[in-house]
Amino acid sequence: MSNYPAALDTLTTSLLDSTLSMPNHAAAHNNANSAINNVEATLGINPHGGYATVKDRLDAIASSALAIPTAQVSGAFVTGKYKYGISPGAGILSRTAAQLDAEFADYKLAGNAWCRFDAYWNGFEPTTQGTFNWTTLDKMMLACATNGIKPLILMSQSPGWAKQAALSGYDYSPPNDLAATGSPNFNTALTALINRYKPGNTTAGDWLGSFQISQCEHEPPPIPAVVFPGL
Repeated sequence: MSNYPAALDTLTTSLLDSTLSMPNHAAAHNNANSAINNVEATLGINPHGGYATVKDRLDAIASSALAIPTAQVSGAFVTGKYKYGISPGAGILSRTAAQLDAEFADYKLAGNAWCRFDAYWNGFEPTTQGTFNWTTLDKMMLACATNGIKPLILMSQSPGWAKQAALSGYDYSPPNDLAATGSPNFNTALTALINRYKPGNTTAGDWLGSFQISQCEHEPPPIPAVVFPGL
């Protein structure tokens, strides 16, 4: 019986002087019929659609998905016809580098020009001010750069050393030095983030040339309106 589509079949070819028993004539027919049935079941009815062949249809899909212009960082984050992107959620941060590369390749193929993800302050400056761990964000930024995806970063979640004591139980607690003019601790962390991934930073690598901080979140409300000069 046919192994398709899990594997390709190796069907026996009868010679002109082959008998009905060598090779087994009925088995040869049954194997060929099984393969044909599996191909039809895999492709379905009218797989070429409005195109001449299935290959023509697949080529058109691939060409349309990949025809994405370079995202522009000027005014609107992405300008032009292709304004589509993806926000995959916090789970994306736990992927391995290989998993991220494969996933971002799929994002690109699906027509996404940008990816919105979290830069948790308590993740990249977790225990001591000035001591950074860029492992997770490096993987994310490299996956963006490798696949031509613009990173759209949401920075949030104060680390324990920078939280307001009364709000220490909240993941999104405001910084403990928050004032009407901003948070120096937050701005220092944000500046470090920007400096690591800005164009030309050969220490971290070539990070695509641009990224944008989308917003900064804290809880619980109400929080005074604060302008962060680093944005």
